[in-house]
Amino acid sequence: MHKTIKYFDNWKDEPLHCPNCQWGGTCETASEDDYSTGQVFCCPQCSESVLLLVVPFPTTQENRAHWDQLDQNEKRSLVKREAFLTDYESRKLKSSEQLPDIEQQIFIVQWNEQETETGVDVVLCVGSEIIHAEPRTWEAAHRFGEIAKILHQRYGHRIQDLIPTPRSYLYLYGDDTGAVEYVAARRAELSFGK
Repeated sequence: MHKTIKYFDNWKDEPLHCPNCQWGGTCETASEDDYSTGQVFCCPQCSESVLLLVVPFPTTQENRAHWDQLDQNEKRSLVKREAFLTDYESRKLKSSEQLPDIEQQIFIVQWNEQETETGVDVVLCVGSEIIHAEPRTWEAAHRFGEIAKILHQRYGHRIQDLIPTPRSYLYLYGDDTGAVEYVAARRAELSFGK
């Protein structure tokens, strides 16, 4: 059984012990991997990579609470992240009332990306008309599902499909191996493509 220790706790000196081969050491001598959610430390001797310690990356709130422990780069990154989250929360699609009327009886919406002065937006387009734009996020498949549901609430069966463009694939799918199937399932679930 592995341990989980918060990022700002004293995890670097945490004694680690492998139950399989009896190896002992600290994070400095263990095998380390970084994932999108944090760092993991495994036994360096076992061929089956025995998980010993998980250190989740700190949340924005945890970073803010430990401001004095951050270096200047981490502080700049936190301020930038907080500005992004504020912008995202103010601009994200939350309800069907935010969407405009569309004259066509049957139409397709494209999920695309567009560069802005402050970053990149996900844009929802019907033809050349942008019906919604919000800041782009990494591994946005679940966000795709939320937006698909809101589009279906607003337009019902008039919307025939929500098509991600190739330009959007990297951030939409990211490293999530199930994202392609998830997006396809959300489209099918909401009767898109009929």
